[in-house]
Amino acid sequence: MIKTEVKIENCLLISSRGRFISSSERYFFQEGDGFYLDRISSFFDKTDIIAKEVSPKNVQNETYRLKEGIECFDTKSLIQKDFFRLISLIRNANIVYVFYPLKSSLIIAIIAKLFDKKVIAYNGGVWSEMKVLGKSQGILSKVKYSFYQNLEYLSVLLSNVYIVNNNQLYDYYSPKFDLLKTSPLLRIEKKDVYYREDTNINETVELLCVSHVKEGKKIIEILESFQSLIKSNSGKKFNLTIVGKYDHTSGYAKKVFEYIRENKLNDKITFSGIVNDFSRMIRYYRESDMLILVTESEGFPRVLWEAFSQSLPVICSSLPNIEIEFLDKESPIYTLESNEPVKITKAITDLLNDSALRQNLVQNGLQAFKEKTKETPLKQFQIILNRINEN
Repeated sequence: MIKTEVKIENCLLISSRGRFISSSERYFFQEGDGFYLDRISSFFDKTDIIAKEVSPKNVQNETYRLKEGIECFDTKSLIQKDFFRLISLIRNANIVYVFYPLKSSLIIAIIAKLFDKKVIAYNGGVWSEMKVLGKSQGILSKVKYSFYQNLEYLSVLLSNVYIVNNNQLYDYYSPKFDLLKTSPLLRIEKKDVYYREDTNINETVELLCVSHVKEGKKIIEILESFQSLIKSNSGKKFNLTIVGKYDHTSGYAKKVFEYIRENKLNDKITFSGIVNDFSRMIRYYRESDMLILVTESEGFPRVLWEAFSQSLPVICSSLPNIEIEFLDKESPIYTLESNEPVKITKAITDLLNDSALRQNLVQNGLQAFKEKTKETPLKQFQIILNRINEN
């Protein structure tokens, strides 16, 4: 763990997009950003977290415990029932760290600036694109897009330091504002990196998809491609594991499960739900032959860096934010020509039949991970704190 030379005697307030569990006056968190938040709290005497959700129920294996003394508050409860407590938390903080895209984070940032607080912001996705993901492109969508684009612009204006995990955001705002590209918020360390020359393509091909089951994530297109692979490769068996949140009651999820039933794919497809156990998630990567990420819009997902670190070839949609990352490098990604099932099938087939291509992606991925993680998020946060304190 990185230590500052002098203990910072002040209070950090975080507006988090995560879910926390309250149990016996201690708090537990999901894998996600939790480790990062827990570690940066060591730079402060006191840390408070205003979370997207704080619940007494453990529903997604929230088993990691926050440091003693950190207190978590439910955003909705504060805004609706205890707004004065929210004001008090902001007033008592020396630095406010907000995670976007969340409307509650914007509200907290506005109040923080009214009290002349230093605001650090983190944003991993284009707010406007995320809000119209999977929706029809009518007048309402255009109005919604413009509205959230303005909120995003306001979020930049309100920040003393604006950290982005998105190349589109960086290219758009950096000419006018002082933006900082983040190191990926990963739990994977050097000792966790898994080296292999090639994935073990044999009689049974293990495909992995890490994505929530919702509009815009193209799960049905992946299933259609999966069905096509089974029909055209009688000599091989295929399994598909989907890691991510899904809701059986949602309209899109119902279509997904109906497709699986109609095509008798139940015994070949596994839905794991959200996986918060680090070692279990690592096993998924290591036991898979390739990762498939098909989506309309994305920041730079954590899952890609994790896959690179585990020597797993990646097939991904053609997304400007991701392609910009590797403009001047050997790409570690097989980029889809489109999100159509026939193109997904072609990509998977190409990787199945070309060991040299797989090995090239594996080596490029390991190199990309090595270069991107030279500076840890914790070290970067320390640099940000020094910059703020100097000003």
